[in-house]
Amino acid sequence: MRKHPDGENLTRELIALASLPENARILDMGAGDGEAVALLRSFGYDAYGVDLAAAENVTQGDMTALPFEDGIFDAVIAECAFSVCGDTEKAFREAYRVLKDNGTLCISDVYFKNDTAPCLSMKIPATKEGWENAAEGFVLMNFCDRTKAWTEFMIHCIWNGLDLGDCGYFKSAAKAKGGYFISAWEKEECK
Repeated sequence: MRKHPDGENLTRELIALASLPENARILDMGAGDGEAVALLRSFGYDAYGVDLAAAENVTQGDMTALPFEDGIFDAVIAECAFSVCGDTEKAFREAYRVLKDNGTLCISDVYFKNDTAPCLSMKIPATKEGWENAAEGFVLMNFCDRTKAWTEFMIHCIWNGLDLGDCGYFKSAAKAKGGYFISAWEKEECK
């Protein structure tokens, strides 16, 4: 939770967008150290995680080629993961594959407010429209701007001397009016 804007609060808000039934089976794509999986389990969900490195409650795997069967999850969450996974469109396809019909995909991630935006792991700029184009097979149900939380998170990281990686990215993000969102997407029924 410490690696995401507004930590556990934003994860809770993201899950609330999904209106999930009790005991829903949920996959956290890009689960990191498994903190969100543990939180989901504390709510009574049947939660699993996948990340490039295994951790407690997290299976080692690539989110663009998930090691799970088709149609077994009620929901998938991804926090700060799709934009850096290497191929956002593949990640959407994998989420689509493992979700049950009418399942929910919950994403929190970065986006940009003008067309000079970086593409990140997408083929086109990572604007709201870019995210919608990448989400083939999904209908956007909720898209909530949480840029204020992202800004506060970045300031906190800088203030505490945390490594933010490529500073060139942040300069381009500022020029492209970078922001942060939470969203819920519904899987369209298979035809």
